[in-house]
Amino acid sequence: MSIETLLTNEKRESSPADDDEVIFAEEDGDESDEVIFASEDDDEAIARPSQLPRASLEIDCDPDAWVVLSVDDQMGIREAVKMILADFKFEGKPLQVLEASSEQEARAIANERRDIALMFVDVVMEREDSGLQLVRYIREELGNTAVRLVLLTGQPGQAPEDEVVVRYDIDNYLTKTEFTNRKLFSTVVTALRAFRTIAQLEQSKREMAQLANASMRFVPARFLQLLNKKSLVDVELGNSVEKKMSVLFADIRSFTSLSEQMGLEDNFKFINSYLSRMEPAIAENGGFIDKYLGDGIMALFEQTADDALRAAIAMLKVLAEYNQTRQHPRRPPLSVGIGINTGDVMLGTIGGHSRIDSTAIGDTVNLAARLEQLTKVYQSPLLISHDTLWSLHDPMAYCVRFIGRVQVKGKAKLVGVFEVFDAEPIEIREAKLQTKSMFELALVYHYQGQLEEAMELLEECVRQNPEDAIAMAYLARDRKRALV
Repeated sequence: MSIETLLTNEKRESSPADDDEVIFAEEDGDESDEVIFASEDDDEAIARPSQLPRASLEIDCDPDAWVVLSVDDQMGIREAVKMILADFKFEGKPLQVLEASSEQEARAIANERRDIALMFVDVVMEREDSGLQLVRYIREELGNTAVRLVLLTGQPGQAPEDEVVVRYDIDNYLTKTEFTNRKLFSTVVTALRAFRTIAQLEQSKREMAQLANASMRFVPARFLQLLNKKSLVDVELGNSVEKKMSVLFADIRSFTSLSEQMGLEDNFKFINSYLSRMEPAIAENGGFIDKYLGDGIMALFEQTADDALRAAIAMLKVLAEYNQTRQHPRRPPLSVGIGINTGDVMLGTIGGHSRIDSTAIGDTVNLAARLEQLTKVYQSPLLISHDTLWSLHDPMAYCVRFIGRVQVKGKAKLVGVFEVFDAEPIEIREAKLQTKSMFELALVYHYQGQLEEAMELLEECVRQNPEDAIAMAYLARDRKRALV
């Protein structure tokens, strides 16, 4: 006798002695093939297992109930499931039973609800394989691997059990003649335990992913890749690698005086407002930020020197746009200095057993920091070394001029310094381009000690471009030397 036949009839009135049993009459009046549900006491061990850790689920309905969806085109089957599970509890939580009478209705519910723990799915509904198509939709299209699936059928030949279990990732396959209280209870308990375990694992995966994403905000992913490490877990003190890179240092000019006009909270807001605008310019040009140095930035570029230079130009252009919002006495426009150097660096981890940090060290890094400091001396926002200039794919693609040689501490060799003025206002940029040859020839005379020739050219540069602070500084220096 199938459960479909049993459930098409009204439930018989049970006697007082039969309160713990639910017996369905047979439709044709023949000897009854009863489906009898055992007493609550008999199933206490199944219905109330020992308390285990509850899953951390993202539930959008009752957080104190396990959600079960009964999918069947026969109302009697759905009513039977609801009735049988009405008083069922698992880990102290009852079941909330939802219903769907078709594949399409079940799809809509599954698409909307991600908190369903268990589904009973009839195989044959609108189509002979409606249940199987619903399972495929849930697993493959929705990507829901947590919900547990139990197929029901009154026609076993429609879907051979072994093939279905293997192909469709289901938990159980029952014919409706097997749908007894004991079978149902054990199926539900097994499915909910599996759902809880999977939900906990998925929650752990989400938390691990969140932790990994958060860690990447402290240690750049590219830094780990360069060290050939998959995650922070693999990083050890002293891990290092040597690589040719371009190093960029950037710093806000006169930050101390600016910060003195603000409270501590405003200082943090200001710094974050500034840094959040600079970071995309670096990332979009192939670089990553190694560290923030208060209001300063140290960024690394592993591909080409052009990436670093384009990032610096972009930063200055973004700063010009930002300054348009700072037209207020209490919010003066900002100016920054950026220095770039290219060469071999040692990238790795430093620190102690309780605290380590990622960093890049070497003469290349030191010179980049020195160039950033020289932007104050030369009153120019962007300076690069000769090594960076020579590493550019096409130096002529940028607005560059030689502005001097400097002695780096600890090094006997002089370093050539170049100004890049692509980000300057158009009138200043054009004026520097017009006087570039004249200015660089003046520096040749300056270093050769031919002060008269140098001053004559520098005076013409200043006449054509009164905003050229570097030309004015050299002119003042040579005038002073000429008087000695």
